[in-house]
Amino acid sequence: MSTKKNAKSFLESLIKGPPTFGKMLYSLRTADAVSQTELANKAKVSKGLICDIEKDRRDATIELATTLAKILDYPPESFISILLEEQIRRANLNFKVTLEKAA
Repeated sequence: MSTKKNAKSFLESLIKGPPTFGKMLYSLRTADAVSQTELANKAKVSKGLICDIEKDRRDATIELATTLAKILDYPPESFISILLEEQIRRANLNFKVTLEKAA
């Protein structure tokens, strides 16, 4: 299975634990040789927002996470589940997120 198909598992193996959305975004963006400016322009957001998300200073919305996944050619459900799991961890809750497409 390619890393594009299983971004979450790939990132967890690299980081040795659950990644933050920002660290995941930074890792995948740089591995794919995409600049913050290029990603921001394609997503129609500011470069500063991308930087803040990557530095874990701001959260992405589900909509932005989906857009970024599509731009970088990763499954949106991987980005959304990592974003939601990070928010759940910060709330000190012990839950795991599993997403599947609605029928």
